[in-house]
Amino acid sequence: MRLRTHLAAVASVATAVALFSLTGCAPEPAPDPPHETSTFGDHASALDEYIAAQLVYELPEGQEYPAPTFTDMSGTYESGFGTSAAVLVWNCAWGREYLATRGVDALAATHALEQFAAIMDTPTFENSYDPVSAHPLFRNAVEDAQLGDPTGIRQLVDGSCPR
Repeated sequence: MRLRTHLAAVASVATAVALFSLTGCAPEPAPDPPHETSTFGDHASALDEYIAAQLVYELPEGQEYPAPTFTDMSGTYESGFGTSAAVLVWNCAWGREYLATRGVDALAATHALEQFAAIMDTPTFENSYDPVSAHPLFRNAVEDAQLGDPTGIRQLVDGSCPR
């Protein structure tokens, strides 16, 4: 019986040493990646973004960007807000252009649809549009329009664009 007790004690010590040495040799868990933090600015910085984005995102011929809808001069705006507002105007303008030229001018409609679809290549789309809900809606709407069904584009324009 004494041998059995001694063997059990040795086994317990050996197990404890093995566990201790394994945890002592285990690498430290990697630190959490740094969280991206948003930067914020005032109305003037958002307005500057809105104006700068107009030079990048050209509207259909004869159209102009409206005055921005964000008017709270004392407000705080997240970096990218002004650009996102301009991208929305741009995308809506091309969606309306596609709907207006579809069935009337095939070349103009194709160009408008290409411009509408180009939102999916923008940083605004990548960073501000939900990848689970919005990305598939845009992708499916464009694919359906390329096959002749404008329903998805019409729904996006009617549901997302200012009047």
